[in-house]
Formats: sequence, structure tokens, C-alpha cells
Amino acid sequence: MLANPVSSTQGSPCANVAPCVSWLNTAAFQQPALGTIGNLGTYNVLGPHFFQFDMSLVRQFAIREQHKLEVRAEAFNLTNSLRLNNPGTTLSTPSSFGMVLSTPPGTQGDPRIMQMALKYTF
Repeated sequence: MLANPVSSTQGSPCANVAPCVSWLNTAAFQQPALGTIGNLGTYNVLGPHFFQFDMSLVRQFAIREQHKLEVRAEAFNLTNSLRLNNPGTTLSTPSSFGMVLSTPPGTQGDPRIMQMALKYTF
């Protein structure tokens, strides 16, 4: 791919419609001439970052010398942040080039999950 000197990213990621349809300024890229190599290096197109905050609180209480009670509370993706897939990087498919269209397989957006446990050991 050839990159024009114009900025290859738009003013703000997710500038169009939710969830981040247009990630790149597609006008900044063009197909190099046949038999030539483009001037765009590797790892120049960065996908959306994601943030996940997991938290765990654990407290042990001694009941007797050999008896203990453990209380545990865990939260996964506490901020309920959305994860997005990388944008399409194949210039020959203009319908998906530079667009984020899905979430990574297996995560399905990873909703906030909270769980509590109580354990008695003797």
C-alpha cells in the first residue's frame, strides 16, 4: 500500500457511527503500481485499543485454630468496556478496508461478570 502524506487516521477514532465503523481515512491509501513495493512500512495501521479492569477482593477469617472462612468477590471487565476487532487491511476489498466491523471471536463483547464465593476449610 502507498500512503499519501495526508494523515491516515481521521480526527477521532469512531468518528462515524457506533461501533467505530470508519477507523481509517481510506483516501490516504492507494494501490502501488504493478511490480512495485509501496512506501508504507509494517505495523503502521493500529487497531483500536481495549481496556479491561478485573478486580478481586479476598478476606480470610480464622474461626478456630484449624477452621477458616474465606469470602471472595470477583469482577471481570468491571468497567464494561467494549473490545473491537482490528480494521480491515485489504485494499482490494473497499467494503471493509479501514473499517471495524466486529468484536474478536470468542469475546462477544465480554460483558461485566461478577461472582461471589464463600469457602469454609477445616
